[in-house]
Amino acid sequence: MRTTLFAASLSILTAAAAMASPDRQVYVGAFTGLHAADTQEMRGANAAGAQRNIDIEYDDAALFGVNLGVAGPDYGWGRLRAEIEVAHRENDVDQLILNGVERGVRDGSHTSVTTAMVNAYWDSRLLQDRFRVGAGAGFGLAGIDHEVRYRVERPASAGGDLAIAIPNTETTFAYQLIGQGEWELGANLSLVGDVRYFDAGAFQAERYVLTTGAFDSVLDTDWTATEATIGLRYRF
Repeated sequence: MRTTLFAASLSILTAAAAMASPDRQVYVGAFTGLHAADTQEMRGANAAGAQRNIDIEYDDAALFGVNLGVAGPDYGWGRLRAEIEVAHRENDVDQLILNGVERGVRDGSHTSVTTAMVNAYWDSRLLQDRFRVGAGAGFGLAGIDHEVRYRVERPASAGGDLAIAIPNTETTFAYQLIGQGEWELGANLSLVGDVRYFDAGAFQAERYVLTTGAFDSVLDTDWTATEATIGLRYRF
């Protein structure tokens, strides 16, 4: 999955680099920041119709990414810019509630999200010869890898506790909305910060009972988050 994302990104990056001209700037960047995932709601039922209503709370996670893009010429109203971005984030499970009851989460349970996005921006003209603000949006693919393990407590008379797993990897379309600021540190280097809303849309995950090795249910879910990043951009 990740190989496919990176291969797609490389082809777009090559096309972006080919757009370079005297009135355009090609740039590369790297960034890190905070990925604050919203509560993930999973809803479904087993073959017998028993509901599986799961709410997962995640710890905030680090976000890492790189990008390559092309900025158009400056005009009085600003400029347009396009880029390809690859990023990764991994959130540990903090709490899991099944059908209204908190369950014991196994250490190491997490969900990771790897993305390949194409972003388009409007940037303001330079302010005070150093600073720009901008707004943009991106669209692309997200690879979502669930490695969630938890326990459902039962009395010994009922067969004891059940070990449950949600071990899925899903690929879905994703989009993001971005507000960004850029501070030019020199002729070729800038400090960049942004705030984003990220949405990987609706998809499905599967639940298994590890104790018996049985498939249990298909769960409808989604993935949304708020992100804040800071990074450096180098212009050629």
